[in-house]
Amino acid sequence: MYLIGEGWGEWLMDLGNWQAMLMVALGLGMVIFVHELGHFAVAKMCGVKCEKFYLGFDIYGLKLLHFRWGETEYGIGILPLGGYVKMLGQDDNPAKMREEKERAKVKSPVKAEMHGDMPVSVETDHPVAYDPRSYMAKSVPQRMAIISAGVIMNLIFAVVFAAIAYAMGVKEVPCVVSRVVPGGAAWIAGMQPGDRIIKLGNLEKPWFSDIQRVVPIGDAGTTYPCTVLRDGKEVQLTLRPQADASGITLLGVVFSESNQLLDTNGSSKHKSPTEPGSPAAKTESQFASNDLIVGLNGQPVTDGYQIAQELSRHLSEPIEYTVQRTITDNKQSVSKTLAIQVGPKPMRLVGLALSVSSITAVRSDSPAEKAGIEVGDQLDEIDGQPIGDPTTLGQALREQVGKTIKLTLTRKRDGKPEKISKDVTLVESPSLEESAPRGYNSAVSVPQIGIAFHVLDAVTGVEAGSPADKAGMKVGDVISAVAIIKPKAEKSDEKSAAADQKAADADPKSEDYDDTGLDSEPYHLDAGRANWPVVIYSLQHLSKQVRLKLTIGKGKDAHDIELEPAASNKFFSNDRGLVQQSNFEIRQAHSVGEGLSLAFRKTGESLYMVVGFLKKLLGGGISPKLMGGPLAIGGQAFHFAHEGVPAFLLFLTMVSANLAVINFLPIPVLDGGHMVFLAYEGIRRKPVTEQVVNALSLVGFAMLVCLMIFVFSLDLGLVARFSNR
Repeated sequence: MYLIGEGWGEWLMDLGNWQAMLMVALGLGMVIFVHELGHFAVAKMCGVKCEKFYLGFDIYGLKLLHFRWGETEYGIGILPLGGYVKMLGQDDNPAKMREEKERAKVKSPVKAEMHGDMPVSVETDHPVAYDPRSYMAKSVPQRMAIISAGVIMNLIFAVVFAAIAYAMGVKEVPCVVSRVVPGGAAWIAGMQPGDRIIKLGNLEKPWFSDIQRVVPIGDAGTTYPCTVLRDGKEVQLTLRPQADASGITLLGVVFSESNQLLDTNGSSKHKSPTEPGSPAAKTESQFASNDLIVGLNGQPVTDGYQIAQELSRHLSEPIEYTVQRTITDNKQSVSKTLAIQVGPKPMRLVGLALSVSSITAVRSDSPAEKAGIEVGDQLDEIDGQPIGDPTTLGQALREQVGKTIKLTLTRKRDGKPEKISKDVTLVESPSLEESAPRGYNSAVSVPQIGIAFHVLDAVTGVEAGSPADKAGMKVGDVISAVAIIKPKAEKSDEKSAAADQKAADADPKSEDYDDTGLDSEPYHLDAGRANWPVVIYSLQHLSKQVRLKLTIGKGKDAHDIELEPAASNKFFSNDRGLVQQSNFEIRQAHSVGEGLSLAFRKTGESLYMVVGFLKKLLGGGISPKLMGGPLAIGGQAFHFAHEGVPAFLLFLTMVSANLAVINFLPIPVLDGGHMVFLAYEGIRRKPVTEQVVNALSLVGFAMLVCLMIFVFSLDLGLVARFSNR
């Protein structure tokens, strides 16, 4: 997926990308190969004539290579979407089923009868027989064994892949909380950065991968008793994950960012561990790949969450990073310590305050909960003043920590609105709570109070002299959509970024800009899609050249306004432009028994995940848009191949489990459909009629074709999004 867009020439020159592509081809090919090998081997054991063994499909006779060995033709087809074993008397193509069965039949015996003086051949009344080596001539148990062998082989090799991975050592992300998402389940429960989850529901000492397996496919509102380790003490919490717009349930936790900077060695995507144009990129002493941050302003740090907390204490001030760097020269490694000062990062804003929803979440044991504030209350005023820009409200109140303020709210009683007031004493927040990017909860929080709400679409305030004010926006405007306009040729290196900035300064409305937006589609704003915090979050992580195109109103009255965000002199981002690695620990088996135990567990977890996803998908609990086709699978495989052999092998374990489950679904033309027909034949002692088999197979085939068209369309959308980045 990284090949799309700018820099493809450099991508092709990167040997690591070719190695990853080779791993993907061999790995996914192996998963298909072992599935078909299962069918082939058992068919041979049962005496069935196998005429073809192909990886990929040789549509219209097109193939990459083929050869014949004995009675079987082996080859690789032109269409890499699976594979097949062609057995005499069996064909999954509904259009050829009847023809194939006829081909496998033995002609009825004939005898000669005399009609007058002339002998005439006539057929006997013996029943129709199949060639002894045909699939149809075999018993029901034999045919069941042949059909199920592919799935069984996938399960066996899922265990094999996982066992090898754990023997090598797998990078696992520990359940150490780096930050909590405002308004999410973890935020409501009172989880804090630095907490380590040691129990969640039935999971004991879970890893992040365990939580990924259980929570996303769970039902919204499911209660998870949770134990976290905080400052050496166990703390009991209760989590109730809620589903996002796609139906995936989330804890609202970002796990374990480390204090080590990104490893950019051999990467064609990242050349520096700093974001272009950020304060970290503008320092005299440059940060380097794999630098270890060990201190901030003289305070020692050992984890990513500690960095975030220290930065939030000095938002508007320069801060000194103490960095340990390992330099290898002439096969000798030397460690040295550097002090690098990084300036603050002003937030980029447009000067708009938008309306807010009623309170969507109240944090446990917060001033709001103690004051009796409830979900559904509407926050109107703070100390008699409008709340202003909700995306910066948390920062605005930081200076008043320890003070008691009066909140004016509207609460509905028996359907009637009633004004109430609550006095709350503001508390200090351990770190700045920023809204998460799209795909998470788009709520904003006021951590000093312990409330969260969504930002809606109506303009309630315009700051004098701001970009919004200069563009003529006014109170009462309703924003229906926002597009992030960025340069078409936005580069990652500083030289190109500087060139783009110069061109943009010369002609800010030139054709160098592309209004397709960050995700190739606008962010819509309405009651169900409160995306304004996501826009503000995204602005802080993009180059200074981006602009916003706001659509005001709807339908015929809609019009667009373009704004160029400006740096604030009052509000600052907690992120200074350093890209940190994820924290991980090596999970390695120290014996064959331990390796197999972990492998069986991983395979079982993978099966559970696939079945759970399908169950939720078929029940309407998950959006079908979460599915992916061959390009999505290939992109994921490419990503894991870059992560290393153990990570890629665990990915193949998941793919193998996925293929086993999907193939065994009771859909005609799939292995599961064949098993249903065979079960019927075994019970009734007669096969399903040819007409019924053909009709159901056509329906199953049509379903699969429709599914393939749908997932291909999703893949094309994925390609379009990457093309626009």
